[in-house]
Amino acid sequence: MLSFICKYFVEAAPPFAPPPVQEREATLELSAIIVYPIKSCCAFDITGTWEIGSHGLLYDREWMVVNSSGAGLNQKSVRMKFHAYLNSC
Repeated sequence: MLSFICKYFVEAAPPFAPPPVQEREATLELSAIIVYPIKSCCAFDITGTWEIGSHGLLYDREWMVVNSSGAGLNQKSVRMKFHAYLNSC
C-alpha cells in the first residue's frame, strides 16, 4: 500500500541549490576602540595599543558601582554621570 501511495501521489522535490554567492572584496576599517572600565559609566577612548586580558580588553567593565545593598547602579538609576580615568603606573 505504501509503495502504491509513493508511486502515484508523492512528488520528488528538486534538489536544493542555494543561490550563487557573488564574490566581492570586503573592506573593513576599525575606527575606534572604546573601553568602559566601570560598567554603565562613561567610556574611555583608546589611543594606540591596548592589552587583551583573559576576558577581553583589559579593564573593560572590570568594576561596578553598587549601593549599600550590593545592587548595581548605573547612570539611569542615579541620574548623574560617572567619569572614569585610568592612570598608568
